[in-house]
Amino acid sequence: MDQCIITIKKYQDWFKVVYETARQDLEDLHVKGILLKNKQGKRFIYRPNDEFGI
Repeated sequence: MDQCIITIKKYQDWFKVVYETARQDLEDLHVKGILLKNKQGKRFIYRPNDEFGI
């Protein structure tokens, strides 16, 4: 299940983008309902919304 968790740092590493771009991209996917967002300690984590069957 941890493989389905996306952090801003992971996104930055995967796509070679700066923090703000990663944050905005993930937040946009959250607003569209594609990702679910939770807080874990000081950071936000994102995971696929099961309704999309990802």
